[in-house]
Amino acid sequence: REDVRVSCRAISKRQVQQRALQRAALPVIFVSAAVANRVSNRVLLAPLLKHTYFLALTTTIAQLAAYVGWLQLRLRKGLVSSSMWSFAKRNPALIAAFGLCEGAFFPLVFYSAARLPGSLVQVLNQTLIPSTVVLSILFLRKRYDAVQIIGVVAALAGVAVFTSFPQSSGSFAIVTLCVAAYGWLERRQWF
Repeated sequence: REDVRVSCRAISKRQVQQRALQRAALPVIFVSAAVANRVSNRVLLAPLLKHTYFLALTTTIAQLAAYVGWLQLRLRKGLVSSSMWSFAKRNPALIAAFGLCEGAFFPLVFYSAARLPGSLVQVLNQTLIPSTVVLSILFLRKRYDAVQIIGVVAALAGVAVFTSFPQSSGSFAIVTLCVAAYGWLERRQWF
């Protein structure tokens, strides 16, 4: 009887350690993948300047494969319910809208990012902040306090100051195109 208790404690201790390791590994994997994605896109944009559509298409296919794999894994574990499937079946236009926004984002952002200095693209990425605020006010009727609005204004001011430097060799049209691409990415989240 005592052997069984010791054995159960050892198993539960091992399971707890494995779960802790898995939980610790997930953020490391996520950050590593995000950094690898940013670096590979920056490295590939220079030689593929005239082939940014190809880069956008391969990125989309890679993301689709990752999401399908993740869905299959969740299906095997029984984490996808029939109500989730029925929601997708009832809302094909919503699923198509996600695809349309994603499809507009990648070609636009890669085209414009290939023609802008690398640091400027990261600064323009901050335009997601005001897009999120404006769209959540319009569609979700969310209210923000003064400190939050000041933070958004500060982020916009930083983007405006940085993009107005004379050495930022990006034309206004290319900068606008990049901002519009990030706007498409944000709109996808509100459908």
